[in-house]
Amino acid sequence: MFARMVSLVTLPAKQAELTDIIERKVAPLINRRKGFVDYLTLISDAEPRLVVAISIWRDRESAESFGNETAPTIYEYLKPLLQDEPQIRTFECFSIHSHKAKKATTRA
Repeated sequence: MFARMVSLVTLPAKQAELTDIIERKVAPLINRRKGFVDYLTLISDAEPRLVVAISIWRDRESAESFGNETAPTIYEYLKPLLQDEPQIRTFECFSIHSHKAKKATTRA
């Protein structure tokens, strides 16, 4: 498995709008991609304008294909809400322990 971690810093007072776009526009794009497994959207307690998105992929090729073909479209959706360019890092997954919840939850 393979992971992409994208760190985003929002403009002041744009965090809620960014997370809304992630749920309404970005999630459907990611879910349709070949090799997609799961994703997390994290909001920092210490720095509320810092949002980290982690996507998990079956293999490096699927993650790279997403990064080359779909990520630029996603960036265009988010660009007006960001202070800086997204910081993207990739990882080989060493270990994944998943306990699927019965109901997905998002922060309001």
